[in-house]
Amino acid sequence: MKPLARATKKTMKDRLGEAGFKVRPCDACAKLILDVVTDAGKRQVLDISAPVYALGQSVTKEGVTPLAVRATGVFVSHFATCTDPNRFSGKP
Repeated sequence: MKPLARATKKTMKDRLGEAGFKVRPCDACAKLILDVVTDAGKRQVLDISAPVYALGQSVTKEGVTPLAVRATGVFVSHFATCTDPNRFSGKP
């Protein structure tokens, strides 16, 4: 799967919409979310604005330093970022 290219003027919502994905506001917190179906055939809701980082290392003459780089085209489950996730889980 090809990652979505980073653009300077278009928002993530615009790029996802142009790629055919459905972006809508969450019914509980109004953040923009992305409805998808996983490769296992299950429905998943993703947060399009939560930052995701790839971990690595920077190696220099002075030594090795841990490094975190903002990943693009990678999303986190909205249930981890929603301010009211229990509204959808059936929990009080």
